[in-house]
Amino acid sequence: MIFYDFEVFEKDWLAVFIDVTKKKEHVIINSPDKLKALYEANRKDIWVGFNNRHYDQYIMKGILLGMNPKKINDWIIVDNKEGWQYSRAFNKLPMINYDVMPSNDETMKTVGLKTMEGFLGSNIKETDVDFRIKRKLTQEEIEQTVKYCRHDVEQTIKVFLEKVSEFNAVHGIIQAFPKETSLYDIGDSEARITAKVLGCSKTHFSDEFDFFFLPCLKLKKYKYVQEWFAEKRKEALEMGLQDFDKKDKKTWYKSQNFETIVAGIPHTFGFGGLHGASDKPIHRKGQILHVDVNNYYPSMLIAWGLVTRAATNNNFKLVYDTRKAMKKKQVAAAKAGRKAEAKQWKKAQLPYKKMLNALSGAMKDETNAAYDPRNNNCMCINGQLMLLDLIEHLEVVPGLELIQSNTDGLIIWIPDTDEAFEMVDDICWEWEQRCSTEQCSILLELDNISEIYQKDVNNYLWIGTDGSVER
Repeated sequence: MIFYDFEVFEKDWLAVFIDVTKKKEHVIINSPDKLKALYEANRKDIWVGFNNRHYDQYIMKGILLGMNPKKINDWIIVDNKEGWQYSRAFNKLPMINYDVMPSNDETMKTVGLKTMEGFLGSNIKETDVDFRIKRKLTQEEIEQTVKYCRHDVEQTIKVFLEKVSEFNAVHGIIQAFPKETSLYDIGDSEARITAKVLGCSKTHFSDEFDFFFLPCLKLKKYKYVQEWFAEKRKEALEMGLQDFDKKDKKTWYKSQNFETIVAGIPHTFGFGGLHGASDKPIHRKGQILHVDVNNYYPSMLIAWGLVTRAATNNNFKLVYDTRKAMKKKQVAAAKAGRKAEAKQWKKAQLPYKKMLNALSGAMKDETNAAYDPRNNNCMCINGQLMLLDLIEHLEVVPGLELIQSNTDGLIIWIPDTDEAFEMVDDICWEWEQRCSTEQCSILLELDNISEIYQKDVNNYLWIGTDGSVER
């Protein structure tokens, strides 16, 4: 495994490589021959960087192919274009790249290395050498740039070690599905690897706004929320929104928010998720329950046949069942007091958990082979309405107070009586039976909370009855 970083100027380029396996550093300055020798000797190794998926790998490949690295740099940094678009020749040089930069495929939001260094308490000072210098760098400037480049590589290693569970999860996916994936996929996002595991074939769907409501819904008091979504469907179809470009559709989606009072507290519904909380900070003690839907989106996708229509196999169900079996063993080991075994089973689940959660975002990403926006809309909209349905039925419990609602669960306060708890338990059981299908059960978990402090739906802290703290 080799960690690396490139620095590119008008007349110079340099790179620092730290081979953590051989415990050796390579500093290469303006020498394509030395770079080629290093690449040839380690072409089957994993090359790790920070933003190397979008930048450093293309600088390296460009130099190896005899291209001008400054032109590639400007293409990516100045013109804000993707590195792979610069030349198809890059495909001739295979590299197993892994990027430690946190990012989101759908939103393309990223976190810079200096921000990560700050989180880790490291020095975040940038080099004083101006990257806009038009002349050759002096020896002093070269040395200073090498110093800061080395620092960034060392910090990349530090970030990697902090996030090594994510690497192990992606590596675990590849090991579990060797027919569908290879080690060269290690640099892809979890969403893209998931699409490969599902054998997704890029498909054009023209029914993004033909979403439908599931027959399990029994809304009465809050039926008007479902009707609002129906109006949005009609509006989108009449506009021909399906044929709008990506930017305009995104703008429309973001503007669609419906605010209303549910169970006495403000709620917001939209095409992303459900959020509800008191508009004032609260502190509660007593019989507090976290009503959590277990694996909500993955369970719903399987139960109601909403897994992306671009999939060509049944691997999503296989992944779901495998993780479920592992979790069962984890719980059994924990109950028996076998902490080490429980920890191992929890760790083993991570690759499968990552895949299950990655699909929902992939289904809304136009560049992903799993793209299926209608099924994503069905999942998000019905997910909100099913929770709203649960709230409506729970409101009959005397004295119940809704503390918050979010995408996959609720927090409620009830009187500390057996009668109140049994009513909640019965209502939750009925909801489970109604929302589940023969294909998959959608189940609720009731976790006991002894105390909660809440500013809003995104900022809260609770203390479990076992003394554990969730924040």
